Amino acid sequence: SIKLAIRRFNNPNCVNKCIERVDKTISLNIFTNSRRITGITSKILRDKMRPSLETNNIAQMKYWTDLFPQNVQVEVNWYDIFKNLYATTNNFKLIQHQYKFFMRIATCRYTRFKMKLEDSVTCSFCTNTAETLEHIYLNCPKSIEFRDKVEKHIKDVLPQFYNHQDSRVDRFTCYSTSKSVNFIYLVANWYLGRQFQNKKHLYWDAFIKFRNQFLIGEKKEIRDTWDVN
Repeated sequence: SIKLAIRRFNNPNCVNKCIERVDKTISLNIFTNSRRITGITSKILRDKMRPSLETNNIAQMKYWTDLFPQNVQVEVNWYDIFKNLYATTNNFKLIQHQYKFFMRIATCRYTRFKMKLEDSVTCSFCTNTAETLEHIYLNCPKSIEFRDKVEKHIKDVLPQFYNHQDSRVDRFTCYSTSKSVNFIYLVANWYLGRQFQNKKHLYWDAFIKFRNQFLIGEKKEIRDTWDVN
């Protein structure tokens, strides 16, 4: 990998610099220039590499978009969705979890079965479908039932922020028009991932307990909205 190549090249005790293992698309004169003052840095390599893909064209983002209804696909802007995560919460644990399953690096029973860590791919709750990430967060009947409870909770507690037009895509991406609603969607997604990982049922009281824990240290506007409810 590039990082290992940098580490090896910069190591003063390393005799073989192995610059041939570095990506050939990078100009090698940054390694061999006699006027080079210091070791190679990650920033130097990033500056030499080609520009990144647009967010919507990343393979994982295209995968999720293809699962959304046709009328929603044209409106999905993944760059804004990722940016909105940081605007919604300052809790890195919630952001990290959302990022992991967006990028499909979170595990599910299907991936753990392929790694020989599970004896079956079948969902622990509905028992007739493979437990994939899309099953957990979009299609499992137990998840849908739980999300309906979350929607009712928002409607009952924060009717001023409730929008009946918010789709299951908004709940999945946490891209509603309200930060307070997006926060509860983030906690709901985290709770879904946790319970499926541990093969535990979706208990409402436990969800509210975790919601209150995540409110500690949260942004004031969100904490004030949910703290007393």
